[in-house]
Amino acid sequence: MPFLKSVQTPRPSDGAPAAESPTPESPTPVSPGLSGRPVWTAYDFVTPEMPRALDERVGQFLDDAGAESIKDDPRHLISAIDRNEASCRLYLLEDGEVILCAASFTLEETRLSIMLGPILLRRQPVRRVRISFVEPVFLKTIDEAQRVVYLDQLLAKMARDLEPADVIFFEAVPMDSALIRATRLTESASNRAFRMIPYGAEQPHWLASLPPTYDDFMERLGSQTRQSVRRYARKFTKHVKDDYTVKKFTDLDDVDRFLDDAMAVSESTWQFRNEGAGLRNRAVLERVLKNAARHGWLRSYILYAKGEPVAFILGYQYGARYDYDVPGYDPDWRDQRVGNFLIFEVIRDLIESDSGLTTFDFGATDNPLKRRTGDSLTMDGYFYLFPRTLRGSLTAFSVKCANGATDLVKALRDKLSGRRDDTTQS
Repeated sequence: MPFLKSVQTPRPSDGAPAAESPTPESPTPVSPGLSGRPVWTAYDFVTPEMPRALDERVGQFLDDAGAESIKDDPRHLISAIDRNEASCRLYLLEDGEVILCAASFTLEETRLSIMLGPILLRRQPVRRVRISFVEPVFLKTIDEAQRVVYLDQLLAKMARDLEPADVIFFEAVPMDSALIRATRLTESASNRAFRMIPYGAEQPHWLASLPPTYDDFMERLGSQTRQSVRRYARKFTKHVKDDYTVKKFTDLDDVDRFLDDAMAVSESTWQFRNEGAGLRNRAVLERVLKNAARHGWLRSYILYAKGEPVAFILGYQYGARYDYDVPGYDPDWRDQRVGNFLIFEVIRDLIESDSGLTTFDFGATDNPLKRRTGDSLTMDGYFYLFPRTLRGSLTAFSVKCANGATDLVKALRDKLSGRRDDTTQS
């Protein structure tokens, strides 16, 4: 079976209450022919396939909705399912056969770290229901006020679907999203289902627009950044005596070669050895990349110097956006700045190949290169939503107390060190 179950909230005609059906204050129908009483339905996937009929419906919906990122697409998320580690839950807001919204979550067994500054106090076993980097996708005809109402209904349904050890986690969700507003609406009412607790600071999420020419892109950068990019490019090409190649991987037949060479580089990186990051689990990666290639999403690159792979970018093209997903470079080539060199070569290719892409998405982390290269940003937040059960409330209280103690320790440390807040200076 491609998916484990379909959990559908009873419709009013079933003789049972449907909390997620629109209340009298809910939106009117979004277009003629719809009932205006859509229902949230949950589909749990434990294997990396979506039934063809549902795949086609979801694909058509995402096209109609103008989904902007591959991370919006549940077909991509589901392809990464590893039954030993995680499953996927897809919520669809449906009015008859019409999909109005799709929200994808990963379900994973983990341990919630409760920290006092850098000190680990304890690890709480939980099953995390996680949405990452995006917000639910709506049809364009649904306005912001309607979205907040529908997402409030989604949260009510999710509260009923959760198991005792479940918590919801928002990972790098845009702070200006309807999902955050709906969750805060839920949090502010005493009869609602969750306690919302921040988990770390908000983080900038940088984007770079791709102009018609590469020269236009370079001209937009600051003069010091342009000089630095050109200087290190000259240094690298001189070092290798122009014996280098940037190879693009987009086709199904490219996947094995890309993984052979990119994983070899990844295994040498500091992130792989020390943080558990990088390219791991070849079987899952192969499935994800081949699924992306079949859909026309795969667009990854490797930089070869003197015939050897020295840097890679695992990325995707989706709509008008390029998703810069997993980068890596051989630390033996650090002085040649091969990672940065490859980024700018990729941007050059995206512009000059007439790809139709207009945005380079740097992802959720921050670093100086992204700040110098990006020209717009959103702020992403990290939050846990704990059910208002005894177990959930105790865990939420522990996290909140640890957060408060951490903030107090940081404030005292800053005061003792004479550090002052410079964030308001221009």
